[in-house]
Amino acid sequence: MNILKYPDKRLKILAKPIKLINYKIRTLIFKMLNTMYAHNGIGLAATQINKHIRIFVMDISKNSNQPLIIINPKYIYVSTTYKKVKEGCLSIPNYFEYIYRSINIIIKAIDINGNKFIINASGLLSQCIQHEIDHLNGKLLIDNLSNKQKG
Repeated sequence: MNILKYPDKRLKILAKPIKLINYKIRTLIFKMLNTMYAHNGIGLAATQINKHIRIFVMDISKNSNQPLIIINPKYIYVSTTYKKVKEGCLSIPNYFEYIYRSINIIIKAIDINGNKFIINASGLLSQCIQHEIDHLNGKLLIDNLSNKQKG
């Protein structure tokens, strides 16, 4: 699948919640996973492939064999303690920047089978989830930079 690249304005579109997880959605999810792995990414939001629905996939495992599918994520808790972390993005190739992310978050979401679940995340898992939810909200990595960092 083609990944939208910055400054494509479609990356700013707010994603809509999924009402029904059907064959079409499941097929899209598997295509998203294949695209993410093909580009050596650890996360990919539907927004990045010009599908403006609230889905993202990720895999932060060392062997890229533990995919996580997140549908309709909602924050339950976001820590007010932040950590400076280095981040990149498949929509802004070969660009990395240090930004601040909450050290701990809790989200509720739905899996590929429509089951509700909760994730209490810290470290890279928390960072990646926040990055992908930003995409679903039309926000990019560079939107998190201070004016000084933007130059």
